[in-house]
Amino acid sequence: MIMIPPLLLNLIKRFEGQRLKAYQCPAGVWTIGYGHTGNDVFKDLVITEQKAESLH
Repeated sequence: MIMIPPLLLNLIKRFEGQRLKAYQCPAGVWTIGYGHTGNDVFKDLVITEQKAESLH
């Protein structure tokens, strides 16, 4: 996993916002948490706040 400096992580959180239910971004990509994308994100996926924090 890539280590993201705390200041950068806070900036990402501020602009992305937190979503605990997966949604499709304007590009049609399934996204969850603070902008997390990947093969592990799919329609109707729901995560906890703790999980969102760990997906950076």
